[in-house]
Amino acid sequence: MPSAAFSTAIAQLLTMSRCLAALHVLNWYPLPLRLALLARACLQKLHSVFSASSVTAAYALAARAHAGQMRKSSESVLDHCCATALILAELGLPEEAVAAGLLHDVLCDTPTQQWQLEQVLPAPVVLLVSKVAQLNQLSQTYRDNTHSLEAEAMLDMLTGMDDVTALLIKLADRLHNMRTISALPRCKQVRMASETLDVFAVLANRLGAWAIKAELEDLSFQALNPEEY
Repeated sequence: MPSAAFSTAIAQLLTMSRCLAALHVLNWYPLPLRLALLARACLQKLHSVFSASSVTAAYALAARAHAGQMRKSSESVLDHCCATALILAELGLPEEAVAAGLLHDVLCDTPTQQWQLEQVLPAPVVLLVSKVAQLNQLSQTYRDNTHSLEAEAMLDMLTGMDDVTALLIKLADRLHNMRTISALPRCKQVRMASETLDVFAVLANRLGAWAIKAELEDLSFQALNPEEY
């Protein structure tokens, strides 16, 4: 299960990759490609699953699709995708889940279409990416309609998908989002933390992912009650 030390190690590895790029390692490549290649090498050092063919294909596609996209935390969207995939790898999930974790935002946040994924990825990976995109839409619907949509109804819709792997990918995505929640405006922090506490921490408990549940609860309480935390 990911720890604070593990997260720090990832940040150090990504920082190291940027330093190496600044020193003109692989200087015959453009800088964005150098960074992507070095980050991928770091991932492969951490977990052998990142050397699997479907995962390397997913990484290349994610790097192209999210090129130039940045988050409020000042990290790249690709860094977030890698962090999500690392959580899944640390949980011991198979390569299909890790590959889908790298691409969990690609159908919602980029012009990439599902048929483009089907050209380069195995069908199980594409199906997972599609299901996670549906979960992302459900999550957004809940945040936009908290006054009329009950948490239990949301949980019923999530578990109604009946795909534990897709749900775990969504939990990994939310876990990393909660770790970086301080970069968001206060109103968005409250909305995301409330949804996390009412929906995703409960979902993690139902799936038996108790360490994720505990961290989601801890991060949610911290965001909702910063003075008391």
